Amino acid sequence: MEGSPMFQPAVSKDELVRLAQREELRKEIEAALVRAGQAAAMAQQMRRAALAEIGELMRIARAAGDDTGDLVGPKRAEALTGLTRQTVALSRDDDDSWRQITETAAAAQCYEDKQERLETLYPHLRQITETAAYLRDQLDPDKPFDPFELEESPLPVQLLRELHAAQVARLAEGHPTAASDRLAYLYKQVSEQ
Repeated sequence: MEGSPMFQPAVSKDELVRLAQREELRKEIEAALVRAGQAAAMAQQMRRAALAEIGELMRIARAAGDDTGDLVGPKRAEALTGLTRQTVALSRDDDDSWRQITETAAAAQCYEDKQERLETLYPHLRQITETAAYLRDQLDPDKPFDPFELEESPLPVQLLRELHAAQVARLAEGHPTAASDRLAYLYKQVSEQ
């Protein structure tokens, strides 16, 4: 009776192993797709923030221009950024995106959820926060990390927090992260003439 087809397993042991491996592979692929999708979404948000900054810089160039045209026009910006003139011009004409970033930055100075949103747009800010948290844990492991606490922290942590706060404040004031302090100074000088 044992040798009869009625008692034969429907799937061999090798086939079961292969099916289990395929299922494990499927799960790994799905998990990797989720991570890749999250990275793509973050990259899109970072791109939108960068385009908003380009738009603001182009509006500054337009405002600083004269009768002959913008100080830096879309054609030159195309060469400098590697983006199409159309993308540069659309970014210049979209001041809502930049306003949203500056409003988020202003709110991030007070509200942690807005800080997280800003750090999604500007990952270097998140890296500063994470580095400060790591240093704090290494230097004073008994005290929990508070990203808004500036007092009573070891000096390296204070410096990182101050750097983060200064960059958020610059954004809140409407200064693109790609722009230097000198750009803001010169623009103010030119616009007052």
